[in-house]
Amino acid sequence: MRRFELSEGTSNKFWQVAIEDGKTLHVSFGKIGTKGQTQRKDFAAPPAATAEMEKLIREKTKKGYKEVAPPPASPAPAPSAPAPPLGAPLSSKGEAAGDRVFWTPAAKAILEKQRGEAAKAIVPSATGAGVVIAERVRAAMPLWEKAKLKWEASETADVRAKLEAGYAEEPLPATIDPDVEAAGCTLAGYDDDHRAAWVERWLALGGPAVALDVLSRMWSYYRHYDSSGARDAMPTWVTRVAPERSWDSSVCGAKTDVAEVLARHCRALEPAERAAMRAAAVKLRAGAPLTVRIGLATAVDDAALANEDAAEVLALPRDQVGYDAKVLFRLVDDPKTLEGLAARFGLDWTFKNALAVERIGLAATPLLVKQLEEAGSRDAEVAVATVLATLEHAETARVFGGWLHKKGVDAVARDFFTRRPDLALPVLKGIVASRGKNIIFAESLLKVLGAAPAPATEAMPAADAAELPRVLVEPPWLATPPKPPPIIEGITLPFGPERIDEEMAKASRTPVVAGASVKSWFAATAKLEPKSAAMDLAARSMLDGLSRRHIGSWLELMSDAAARQVVIDAASFDEMSLATVEVADLRYALARFGLDALPLVLNVAKANGPGAAEALSMVESPRAAVAVAAAAARSKKARPKAVAYFAKYPAASAHGLLPAALSKRTQKTHAPAVKVLAAVDEAAVRAAAAKEPRVLAALDAILAWDGPPPKIAPLPAWLDPKALPPVVLRAASRRLPETAVRHLLTLLALSEPRDAHPLLADVIAACTGASLARFAWALFETWLTNGAPAPEDWMMTALGHLGGDEAARRLTPFVRAWPGESAHARAVKGLDVLAEIGTDVALMHLDAIAEKLKFKGLQEKAREKIEDIADARGLTRDELADRIAPALDLDPDGSRVLSFGARSFRVGWGEDLVPFVVDETKRKSADLPKPKASDDKAAAAEATATWKALKKDAKAVASSQILRLERAMCTERRWSGADFERLLVAHPLVFHLVRRLVWAIYEEDAVTKTFRVAEDRTLADVNDDPFSLAGDAVVGLPHRLVLADADLRAWGEVFGNYEIIQPFAQLDREVFAVTEPERAAKELARVKGVEVPTGKVLGLEQRGWKKGVPQDAGWIWDVEKELPRGLRATLPLEGDGGLLAGAMAESPPEQKLGAVVVRGRDGVVALGDLPRIVFSELVRDLEGLRA
Repeated sequence: MRRFELSEGTSNKFWQVAIEDGKTLHVSFGKIGTKGQTQRKDFAAPPAATAEMEKLIREKTKKGYKEVAPPPASPAPAPSAPAPPLGAPLSSKGEAAGDRVFWTPAAKAILEKQRGEAAKAIVPSATGAGVVIAERVRAAMPLWEKAKLKWEASETADVRAKLEAGYAEEPLPATIDPDVEAAGCTLAGYDDDHRAAWVERWLALGGPAVALDVLSRMWSYYRHYDSSGARDAMPTWVTRVAPERSWDSSVCGAKTDVAEVLARHCRALEPAERAAMRAAAVKLRAGAPLTVRIGLATAVDDAALANEDAAEVLALPRDQVGYDAKVLFRLVDDPKTLEGLAARFGLDWTFKNALAVERIGLAATPLLVKQLEEAGSRDAEVAVATVLATLEHAETARVFGGWLHKKGVDAVARDFFTRRPDLALPVLKGIVASRGKNIIFAESLLKVLGAAPAPATEAMPAADAAELPRVLVEPPWLATPPKPPPIIEGITLPFGPERIDEEMAKASRTPVVAGASVKSWFAATAKLEPKSAAMDLAARSMLDGLSRRHIGSWLELMSDAAARQVVIDAASFDEMSLATVEVADLRYALARFGLDALPLVLNVAKANGPGAAEALSMVESPRAAVAVAAAAARSKKARPKAVAYFAKYPAASAHGLLPAALSKRTQKTHAPAVKVLAAVDEAAVRAAAAKEPRVLAALDAILAWDGPPPKIAPLPAWLDPKALPPVVLRAASRRLPETAVRHLLTLLALSEPRDAHPLLADVIAACTGASLARFAWALFETWLTNGAPAPEDWMMTALGHLGGDEAARRLTPFVRAWPGESAHARAVKGLDVLAEIGTDVALMHLDAIAEKLKFKGLQEKAREKIEDIADARGLTRDELADRIAPALDLDPDGSRVLSFGARSFRVGWGEDLVPFVVDETKRKSADLPKPKASDDKAAAAEATATWKALKKDAKAVASSQILRLERAMCTERRWSGADFERLLVAHPLVFHLVRRLVWAIYEEDAVTKTFRVAEDRTLADVNDDPFSLAGDAVVGLPHRLVLADADLRAWGEVFGNYEIIQPFAQLDREVFAVTEPERAAKELARVKGVEVPTGKVLGLEQRGWKKGVPQDAGWIWDVEKELPRGLRATLPLEGDGGLLAGAMAESPPEQKLGAVVVRGRDGVVALGDLPRIVFSELVRDLEGLRA
């Protein structure tokens, strides 16, 4: 094997060649770091193969390829470097003049809580304590006796006897027996009040020295439980243990907590008394085990003693130190020692951050930063950030700059920056200069701090009232609203016979799922004969048992009489049980039973308005019109269906809506619907009204009424209209005055995504698009930086009405991130905004979310949005994708010139749609060079901004376009010749992918000719001869399985000669065929029993698989994939596997795979009946799990 490589600009390619068996030439080429593509060519004799190899090598070296050694086998990965130590503490020498610790009220409250100052003061008392102690000992003795039956603890029998004799009743002994007291407190001192009672007794009868002595002996005792007993009656007993091994099971165990009680007392003592207590502790510590010493250091709240103990803890192996050594976090005042404890134990709730700040000041910063990063919940983040904010220096400001986007912490950070603008400004300006992810928050804060540059248009004069749109001068919500129409009950308008659209009925003769399929799902029905009496009974039983999702399938299995009765009875079914019925099943019922099925559909409309409205499009009926209007009033998704219904059946609609508009119960919803109908066909409305004088008399009132006046909420206090960028009139080049801006804000508040206030269009027509877009983005920024309150989310939806491509680019990263910040509902609203913007770039970003996102709930919502947009345009999702592929403002030839004035650069594209630039000397670069002093500054700045936006958009579009073309190949999608040239070849961006693939002409699903698209957009066959394409030709991306071997070799040679690298595997794609034993099988067992990492299974989502439906406790036991031709594959997860919905990280690390089953409309499909490409791609997905 001889290998050659070429690195030029962004292009890093390899080419290698080898001869096998003397006569077979193997050539591989591709991007360095990838497997690349391989071609094979056979020769009659070895000399011919050698000559061809030498010829190819000469050609490659002329092009600049240099020979290198074959790539060595991949070495084992080097061990990763250990994590760097926590940042060095800030010394007093390095502190800036303004660096300080500043305790805010919120931080003080945390400090007091961590000190324990809120707890009841310790007042030495033998009498009061005796009552509490006796009560607890009396309760404990029977439990110890109960335990004695199972565990004889003879070494503590004497202690038990003394406790039972002297401590179960008052008065307690007047002197302290340290051993008995230590055992008693271990047994009956496990609640705060009980612990305090023991300490009060010791202090009253013996003083601090005796109390410390008792405490030190507690490490010689251990309290046991028998957890098999009831919670309030668990057998409990005490045994003796070696104190050096007596670590508490947690830092809230009895011994450590008793020490904390003593520490509270110690802190309250006078200096001399405290010194005496410390001296007693030092005396007891002499020769004591480490466990006891830590407890005594805690009891006297002494940092110096704790530092000694911590050093010893860190010197010991991990398995020789118990969990309760973490109590040292509360005491140590040496920064390095604290860092060591943090590395040993982590920074959970036992790390008392406010105490650390109190002890070591600014040097606590690295510890608090680490704790903030590991907090794990919003409440914990806010608590840590509150303490971190006491540390007023540059590092804290830098950290808060990275947390401005996090809800909760953002408020703490804003308060910090407002308090210390000297620390804030360098950080915020740095974020703005680097265009960091928190730029939106940084710019907002700079405005608050008065450090943002004033907009150039600030001095623009305000427009006069005569120059403004009328809605901004005399808004309708300030006018006296017209009176509602009169209420007239019992109106009926005679209408001719209701009817079913016969053409639509002919196309609706089958349910979504064949009856035979649902019959096979249930053992009780599997063997019954369709339309038999037994089947009628069984199907009715299934429907009565709320198995109504597939009602059409069950009806198909039933006789006409029995099925018709179900349809009639379904009018009174609980509507929620019908909410999931498919539109096709409703149409099936209407097609089979005519108007007898209308009550069923009207019932479904109560729970699923959009679905029912779609099904009712085949029924001309006043009743249907009323239901469709009601659905539109409840659901925005149903509104376009309602308008379409009114346009199709205006007379029936008028006869139904006019009486409803005059009824008290339905006037609010149906009077506005009459206005919509009148806009479609006013003559039909007036003709229907003329049949009843009372309706005709009320008609003008109906048409003049807009429904109840909207409720106008006041603008929030934090929104200052004067702080927003000016909105500029097109004609006068003047800005809107403040009053008009307030009216504009109200207009936006009254608008919904996909449903703008009708008068907003007047403002958009009167004002410049650029100023409206700036205004909308600033409004969004203001909302976001004030916590993004849900009631004011209209400030985000305003982007949909006033924003454009730039708003879509800037909004999308937020939408993608919000689900991970517990803001799923906000993210869904963001999808609405992208759909409302509606430009190619906006829909590109929406489609990219639908294609790939780690938050699957939002991804599914994005897919629904894309489907809705496609449906509204009468397209499939793939057809829509063709039409919304963004051109990115490229020239028709797919390039673009970026000018620096004297210098210019032309944009080009790689096979993976990564852009590069070529200068005037033909030199290729991966990035646009930095401007020189001789360049035109304004032109260079504009070109640089354009290049950055182009790279960002290209990154978003590349993967989705490559994926959809690969999917088109696997699903055998077809284009007409005219659409192929218009949508793919002529597209300035997609063309760069199209020209790297082999295309084919199909006749009756068979490939008849193949061709490629050349760089100049002409078509060529495999011999490089010109190729003509008829407008009505059927064009597709041929899968390797449908190409003859000769075509594969010939095209491989062409692509090799032209060094064309394909964006995905086409000519050299792995293929798989059904084996003879598999042909009749109904399970694909190739990976059955294979165990793979869970991440591999989740990775199938990149190949179009989806997680199955969660079952009991949220566990998912399979993954599924929609296959071409209405097929669906299911891969079970067996054994101890499964995926836990909502907590994927808690799923088992490995999954045991089952046998794959493929189902079609009529049930499970034999593997031999699967199309070749479907089978091959299915196996390819599965084999990828082994890699």
